[in-house]
Amino acid sequence: MKLETYTGSSNWGNLRILWANIDSIDSDNDTANITILDETKTKTTETYKNVIFYYNCQDEMTQRTNGALEGSSMAFEKNDQVYVSYDLSNEDKTNLKIIGRIDGLKSCGESILLLIVDDSAQNEEGGNVNYILRQYTIRSDFSLLKLDTPGAKVSKYHNGTALIIQGSEDKNNNIATVADKYGFSERWDNIDGMEKGWGGTYTSSDGSQTYIIGANNAWNPDEGMSSTKKARRNYIANSSGTITSCYYAIKTDVLGNCLCYVGAYPTNRSLQTQTIKYRQSVTGADINSSTNWTDYETGNPEADGYTWKYNRVITLVSTSEALLLTKRKLQTKSGFISRLVTVITASTENLSIYGPCYAIGQCFVGGQFWYGIHTTHTVKRYNAQQIGVRKEDTTYYETLEVGDITIENLSYNIKVEESFDDLTIYPFNTPVASDVETDLCHGSCKGWDGQCTDSFSGGVTSDDFVKFNEDFTVRTGNYCSGGRPGVQVDVLTIPAGATRTESGSNELHILGFDNYQGSKYLILFYELTEGTLTEEINEVGYDTSYAYTGSTKYYMYIKSDSSETKTLLATKTAVTTLTSSNPSVYTSTNTGNYVSKVSCQINRGIAVYTYCVVNLETGAQEKRVVGYKNLTNSKYGTNQSKEYDNSTELNVSDTYWQSKIAVGVTKG
Repeated sequence: MKLETYTGSSNWGNLRILWANIDSIDSDNDTANITILDETKTKTTETYKNVIFYYNCQDEMTQRTNGALEGSSMAFEKNDQVYVSYDLSNEDKTNLKIIGRIDGLKSCGESILLLIVDDSAQNEEGGNVNYILRQYTIRSDFSLLKLDTPGAKVSKYHNGTALIIQGSEDKNNNIATVADKYGFSERWDNIDGMEKGWGGTYTSSDGSQTYIIGANNAWNPDEGMSSTKKARRNYIANSSGTITSCYYAIKTDVLGNCLCYVGAYPTNRSLQTQTIKYRQSVTGADINSSTNWTDYETGNPEADGYTWKYNRVITLVSTSEALLLTKRKLQTKSGFISRLVTVITASTENLSIYGPCYAIGQCFVGGQFWYGIHTTHTVKRYNAQQIGVRKEDTTYYETLEVGDITIENLSYNIKVEESFDDLTIYPFNTPVASDVETDLCHGSCKGWDGQCTDSFSGGVTSDDFVKFNEDFTVRTGNYCSGGRPGVQVDVLTIPAGATRTESGSNELHILGFDNYQGSKYLILFYELTEGTLTEEINEVGYDTSYAYTGSTKYYMYIKSDSSETKTLLATKTAVTTLTSSNPSVYTSTNTGNYVSKVSCQINRGIAVYTYCVVNLETGAQEKRVVGYKNLTNSKYGTNQSKEYDNSTELNVSDTYWQSKIAVGVTKG
């Protein structure tokens, strides 16, 4: 359809402008195949191939040899309706150019959004906060260009616990559910010690405000922005864009109570079966998936072999997958049981006995026989006894999973040994198992000397009780009469009390997450703690030794169809030691950094994220990172990525750079 004839001055002379539909785009050459539209914007049979884009994305652009402006195709998508012009001097339309969009101006490329939450003046829960929106176009070289006037449409609510932007895939439409100074939580799964997950709520201590964990809305291609309960990304579509599943929710069946002992105390939680519910279309009926997670508890909490497991669905990602935290206990040995262990005492003594020597030529001094070494003995002593003790050997297992993908598989072992009475062993009172004698009658000819222990070795051992493994204390010196060299052996005493050792990794927590097409594309922020503990407790319950080291590590995990990366972002370390006993005095040090104020999103094929690294000792923010990575967007290179860690690069003030910031991707 001929829409308008323009006869003013231009680069090409007089122009004629048409309506057209984009059928396909060649972004490498900034050209498109188009179909001309009629007066009702209906496709005609008139088509053209390799029409150049001539659309100014920014003030300075490079013109290709084919006449197109490099990168200008990034402002357009398949099925966009556009203005096409040609010079009237060439009625054959050989000089067609795509010069604009019927629906108005649009930046070239996708846009990154930074929604800054300034709650510095907020003085009560629910009070107003100030929002500052920054918008940046992702250019063809994957750098950012700040827009002087943001055009993104963002509805804003500060009734969340996290920093979430939910965006439309095909329109300029975004909803931000963010946290203010009163509702903010670093973790999605644990808020003030309470287990939470996406779509749940948290009520303030005074009951005045209710906050949303995550958000209660998500986009889908059939309805646009709609409600969601348990899924951040609430649909999966096939290659043609048709929804194949959506509206993911959880059906919970309570099976009973779980004592779920942790240590010596029950936690009393519900045993549940959690089943995924979904629809095959937005108007379809709810369907129960065959995928479910069932908690269990088996055995007596006070017996060996006691075990339990529970599953925590943080958010659903498909009809059969979830971002899932699991925790399982396996009590190999119960600490409630007094049990017998075998303790073996074994030693070897080399003994010399001095007596009269009558052999010819032996010790005949001054016309008479003297005494010398008459015999040597190798004496072995052995005794086995059973002693009543308390032992505990328990392992806690934690996993972080998304569908069939196990991102972390942790274990944390606790061993406790306790003896009720001192174990005292007199080395020479242990029964003799063998005595090998050698008749010598030679050597040092001095006065009669009785007997002398030349050497001694041994101690107590127990395969079942580490504490009952200790050697005798043997001192070397002139301990035999007459000042002869020999040894002295002390009484061995192992005092009553307990030892506790812990080692492994635990405490998995979620800091941020988004997904696309189920588990095919993921971005995840999480933390875990690696710890070791050694502790000695005397018979009256005082620590005599205590040393704990815990290192909390913060990770970012990104998965695309062709790659996955796990990046360590920060580590904080806590060390606690006993410096004096009775009363016990402990010294603690905390060093390193932790990750704070996480926000992330996957939209329009791009994962965007931000996080802060905070010094644990000073509380000062050491840096903020804003990054993004291309996962599926055909306008950019696969897995192309970039990060900014300087506020001036993004034209954000230092004050706002340290504020809470929610990030998103929107249609340019």
